[in-house]
Amino acid sequence: MSLKVYLSGSTQENNVGVGSYGTEEIRMQSLGDMVVWYIIQGKGDILCYRNYGSMSLAQTIADSNNIAPDIHVALHSNAGGGAGTECYYSNYPIYSEKGHRLAQLIYDAVAPITVSNDRGCQPDTNLYNIGLAETRDTTAKACLIEIMFHDNIVDVEDYLSNNKDNVIALAIAKAIYNYFGIEYYVAPPVITPPTEKTEKEKVIEYVDSQNGWDMLLRTFNL
Repeated sequence: MSLKVYLSGSTQENNVGVGSYGTEEIRMQSLGDMVVWYIIQGKGDILCYRNYGSMSLAQTIADSNNIAPDIHVALHSNAGGGAGTECYYSNYPIYSEKGHRLAQLIYDAVAPITVSNDRGCQPDTNLYNIGLAETRDTTAKACLIEIMFHDNIVDVEDYLSNNKDNVIALAIAKAIYNYFGIEYYVAPPVITPPTEKTEKEKVIEYVDSQNGWDMLLRTFNL
């Protein structure tokens, strides 16, 4: 039977970041799409489900619970003047152990990639007394990762540089594989066998490397 993952990109359309970040919703929905792509590339027997940007938080939670995935991973970017990555899991005892493991694996995969000092993997009650809806009310083992702070220009510029979002998406996909104990498929490098060159090609290659093209071409009458 296939394993099931629900990836919940933020639907917070009004959370606007600094610089060229845009909105949390657009960036995290895009990140969710990338994670799905990398999960597929790993060739494990894993089915991916997604929320949509138009869905409310309550609709996302209901959709996840209806699908009944093995794990629920919520993708967010943070705000409030801090910096770095943090990840939360439910503090309810029934899910705490396995949710904690999921959160820790994803946090450990993402935190080293981001530029700022990170803020740890924590129970959701450290943030709010009642916890977080996506870790508290989902029936699957769940975590919520805040990738970085979208109101911190250093975090934002780092996230938008050098395909960092792709690097983070791959790290999350591999952490999910790690959680399930499945090896992530890596395609072998394509090696093109060398071909034997003719004497004429060897002479031209040598001539070009010696910067004596015109003179030696005349010498060899090529």
